Formats: sequence, C-alpha cells, structure tokens
Amino acid sequence: QWADQASLDAIRVLASAGNIEGFALILSYRDEEVKEGDAVFKCLDFIKKEGERVETIHVTDLDVEQTNKMVSSVLEQEPERTLELTKVIHGKTAGNPFFVIQFIQMLRHESFLKYNFMILEWEWGDINKMDQLASVSDNVADVIAASMSKLPQSCLLAIQNASCLGKVIPMQVIIEFFRKCG
Repeated sequence: QWADQASLDAIRVLASAGNIEGFALILSYRDEEVKEGDAVFKCLDFIKKEGERVETIHVTDLDVEQTNKMVSSVLEQEPERTLELTKVIHGKTAGNPFFVIQFIQMLRHESFLKYNFMILEWEWGDINKMDQLASVSDNVADVIAASMSKLPQSCLLAIQNASCLGKVIPMQVIIEFFRKCG
C-alpha cells in the first residue's frame, strides 16, 4: 500500500511477463489500507486479470492455540510446556505473527528467554515478571528501530551511510566502506 508508481509499474510488467522459470511474485498489503480507485488497487486488479496464476492468502492474527504452535515450534518444546509463556506473548502481541517473532527475539535479547547448553533446550523464568517488564510496540517502525538500536555502532554507521545511496548499493561500495572503517 506504500508503493510508488514506478514500483507499481515494475510489478505490472513482472506480473504480465508470462511464465518465468523459478520466479514467484509475492505481494503483501493490508486490506483496510487499499481502497478501490487507489493506484495499488488498480495494480492488484490488473494482476488478477493478467496474471497466469494468482493466489490470494488472507493472513489474520493468530489465536492463542495457533500462537502456541508457533512458540512451541520455535522453542522446540511441547505445546503444554509453552502455553503459559504463549499466553504472555499473545497478550503482548495480540497474535500478530510479525510481532510474535519480534517479541520472542526481544525476550531472548533481554535475557527473559535463554538457551541452556547443559540440557540443550530453551528456558524462561518467572512468567509474571516477564509479563510486567516485557513490552512490544504496536508500531512496526518502533519495533524495527528498537532492534536496530542494538546493532554494533559500525553496522549502524554503515546503514546510515547506505541510506544516502539509494535502493541498490554496489557491493564494491560496501566493501570499500568497511575497508576504510575497519
């Protein structure tokens, strides 16, 4: 829903290019942010008419049971063992799959979730304490900014400089940057 016209034109070309071996075009958008008549809506309509094979998948928030399947899979634990942890995660994220993953990563970075190398499994402490202290923003930009703030200073400097160079940065420029910084 935030695509510019040049990007939408490129998407139209790719969608109508025919069967390109090994190529899949995957687009995502929020239904509530795309309205009939918008440039994005017109692009999607074009793809549905011109595309050879179009699949639409509606992703919604996960319920507690689905979230628990995700958490137990990520932590390689039985769902019964992760249910209380999942309730905290679901309460903080409302089951948004993106936020669930981000929240699990935050729990790991904040040492609420630790891997025990002696018994080769994930462990977590007091669920009530975790519930009180751990939080996640409902703004994707805040979550990304918080994650980025934990990167080493050299990475942040590289990202800052790269942001001035546009969408595509030649690998040689990146190599030279790190050669001079290192």
